[in-house]
Amino acid sequence: MTDNILDFQAVEIDASEQLKTEAFGVLAKAVEGLTTASARNPTASEVRLEMKRRTHGGFDPKLVGFKRFREFLTAAADAGFVTLDTTRLGDVAVGRAEDSTVSSAHENFVRPDLWRAFIDWDLERLRCSCSPGMRV
Repeated sequence: MTDNILDFQAVEIDASEQLKTEAFGVLAKAVEGLTTASARNPTASEVRLEMKRRTHGGFDPKLVGFKRFREFLTAAADAGFVTLDTTRLGDVAVGRAEDSTVSSAHENFVRPDLWRAFIDWDLERLRCSCSPGMRV
């Protein structure tokens, strides 16, 4: 009888670890999306809101065994999913795990509105081009 109880506890621990790993994965994707969109490391508050948006309001750090979101972030950083910048004033910044700086990943970034101007060939849109010596 005791062996069955221990087996059940082991399965329960494995399930909670899997849930925690999945939550860390959602965190990493949220940080990646926010970093790509803004070209800077987002704050913990921004990340928490993005995680709630991505999970349709279903994310709660208590569901994966943490009392506070900050504890969840610290555990994710310890596990290598994200990096934390606790030196900045106010809310901590959360970065991607593979790099601690965002600028190198965005050297070839093109603003979405500028890119749309190149690929959107709407015939009703007025376009003009200038050549050297031409006055506008």
